[in-house]
Amino acid sequence: RRRPRRALVLSRNRKKTNHNKKKKTSTMAAVTTFILMATLLLLSLEKTTGSSTIPRSTNRRVTYSDDTTNPPPPWNPSSQIDEDGFLTSEYFRMSGDWEVEADIGGKHGPKSRRFKTLEHIPVKIRQVPGDGNCLFHSISTCLNYQTNGTQLSMKSLRNMENLRHTSRCLRQKAVDCLDKHPKRLLFLQGNEYLRARDLVDAAAAQYDLDGERYCELMRKDSYWGGGPEIVALCNVLRRPIHVYELATTSTSSSSSSEDKKSQSHSPKHRHKQATFRLRRMACFGSPKFDRREPLHILSADSRFPDISPGKQMSSGNHFLAMFPSPDDKRPHARPKRVMRGGCSHTTTDNGDHHHHHHDEDHPMGTRSSSRLGGRRHLGRGNRDTNRQATNNNNNNNNTRTKIAEVLYSKRPGTF
Repeated sequence: RRRPRRALVLSRNRKKTNHNKKKKTSTMAAVTTFILMATLLLLSLEKTTGSSTIPRSTNRRVTYSDDTTNPPPPWNPSSQIDEDGFLTSEYFRMSGDWEVEADIGGKHGPKSRRFKTLEHIPVKIRQVPGDGNCLFHSISTCLNYQTNGTQLSMKSLRNMENLRHTSRCLRQKAVDCLDKHPKRLLFLQGNEYLRARDLVDAAAAQYDLDGERYCELMRKDSYWGGGPEIVALCNVLRRPIHVYELATTSTSSSSSSEDKKSQSHSPKHRHKQATFRLRRMACFGSPKFDRREPLHILSADSRFPDISPGKQMSSGNHFLAMFPSPDDKRPHARPKRVMRGGCSHTTTDNGDHHHHHHDEDHPMGTRSSSRLGGRRHLGRGNRDTNRQATNNNNNNNNTRTKIAEVLYSKRPGTF
């Protein structure tokens, strides 16, 4: 039988739509692959353009001395870096131009909440020793914080030795992933995979080496790690690793703090000030490993932060650790409606003042405060209050009101 004309038209339109979707998907995949390969080249080649071998640090023997009470830090001393390696200033991130086009999806894709609030979350940056193992030091520092919830102190010899030991283990794991399993498909980001052998060959060709020689050198201490090692560790740890670079942006500021209203209407009193922003280069491991919090590292000029914005090298030669502020401290976050304040005051019949403290850090306290936020749950709380008043054989409205004030007091700052 001949198919009805309407059915033929619908069938042709459906095939045409599927063809366009496949074409769009293949184009996006090609764009994503190109961006990823370019990022890997930036992280491993441009550090030493023209070098015939993998670069190795000449500062690899710098260690703490046992007989020194105040040992020098294992990084360039600066007034903008405290004794534990943290930069005194906070910085803000920005998304890369490639992210909307690539659309990797997941928690960190362009349609996610984290992507939309990325630029509003301050970031703390921490220095690590510049002994040629800075990539593995920065990943180890971030991993320690994500695993234990505490920052590793770098002011003691024992902790520094532990950091170096962990970094050596990460180096060996990364090279083992690249060398011992050449046919293994390594996840990059989005929907992109690449065989370990192809990744090693592409990195080795930059230094006129073969893959075997590349892995042999990378096993040794102080040889600079780059894109291939980041991808390998991302798959070994099964955790995303997001890489950032230094970018320069301009912000408008007034030349004087007096009469701001008049200056806001006068463009002559305004000048643009250059500032550093941390631009995301890659989201390795996302969205496949998004069930775990990502590790954030910065590829920067080794002179940072003692350089002016716009004077930094076009590509970084030193990795640093990054720590975004926790979710509950985000300035943009919508405040939750909490009915219980931190401390409420009541007065008894004798005139004594009692302070009722609520432990907001306790998990039960947090849950109960969230349950009391809606009007629907206030009725349940009132029933509990009435039951308590009945058990005490006290029908005094003042007492009932005081109990309700303690349980559901609305204090400034709790909304």
